[in-house]
Amino acid sequence: YDTKAFQAKPGEALQLDFINTDVMPHNLVIVASDGAKKVGEASFAMLNNPEAGTKHYVPDLPEVLAYMHVISPETAFRAPNKPGTDPFICTFPGHWQAMQGAMNVVAE
Repeated sequence: YDTKAFQAKPGEALQLDFINTDVMPHNLVIVASDGAKKVGEASFAMLNNPEAGTKHYVPDLPEVLAYMHVISPETAFRAPNKPGTDPFICTFPGHWQAMQGAMNVVAE
């Protein structure tokens, strides 16, 4: 990811434009502040799941706050209402440890 962090206000409507210039598929998953490892490891475990592709390698976990589909060029979502730092990761298998950043939700 070129952008390692971005800032939002609580509950703010956001849209991210995602440009994938790589030959490898990627996605973007925003996770709860302590959920990157759990979601990343669960996405890797999806390699054995025949539905992984249709689920865009996004595990069904409460730590997943928002996500974009693999290869989708943009996604719209609303920032969490609670201020804090929430990581974002790529959950395509094996990518989450290198492809990550943070969404900082700050109250005015």
